[in-house]
Formats: sequence, C-alpha cells, structure tokens
Amino acid sequence: MNIKRLYMFALLLIAFFLLSACGGEPTAAPYTPAAPPPTIAPKPTVVIPGDAVAGKVVYDRECIQCHSPDSQVQIVGPSLYQAGLRFTLEYVKESIVHPDKPKEYESEAERPPLNAPKMPVDVIDKLTEKELEDVIAYVLSLK
Repeated sequence: MNIKRLYMFALLLIAFFLLSACGGEPTAAPYTPAAPPPTIAPKPTVVIPGDAVAGKVVYDRECIQCHSPDSQVQIVGPSLYQAGLRFTLEYVKESIVHPDKPKEYESEAERPPLNAPKMPVDVIDKLTEKELEDVIAYVLSLK
C-alpha cells in the first residue's frame, strides 16, 4: 500500500511540473545577445616621413638662428615650442617651401610683428629633399 501511495505522489508531482511548464508567463527572459560596444575609431595616424634625429642636425645648421624650440625665447621667427601639437605636416612644409605665402595664425600672439625679418625664400634651395623631410620630422617631434 505504501508503494501505491509513493507512485501516486510521484505521478502527481510529475503532473504538477508538466502543467506548470505549459502555461503562464515565461520565468526567464529569452536570450538576446547584447549589442556590441560602439567602436571608437582610432585617429588616423599621420605618417611623417623623415628622421627627427637627422632633422635636428639640419635644424641646428639652418633654423636655430631664427627659431627657438623654447617657449620663453623668440629670436626672430616664431617659436617652435610644441610645434608638433600646434602645426600640421602640411603647414610646416608649406612654411619652409613657400615662406612668403601668407599664413593663417591661430592667435595674434603667433603672428610675427610687421617689421620682423622675413624667412629667407632661398632656404629650400639649401636643403635636399631628405633634409627637408628630416627637419619637418624634427619640428613636428617638438611636443
């Protein structure tokens, strides 16, 4: 008789679980994959041709007489302090290749005085293509 009760209890328990699984609200939310995190596109890296170490030699030979890399020193030309943060590759190259072309300045403090000596237009004639690339690399390395 106890075995019959045990079988009846087991059948009722199974029936209960079957019936509870058939209806009503689901107990767990369906699986939905999380949206992938937004990708942060890296800033395009500007490849600067040239060797900054070799450019320092060119700078010391051709540029240091007028342009200082120090923030507190302005010799004749504009300071090159943190030039790599302030200027683009195109701007530096254009300033060397075509120094007489009018420039746009971010502030009046960067604009040289009207009576300031102009950068020699023949400076490009003194540099090879490699030296030009090297000195641009050096100027842009100043950060």
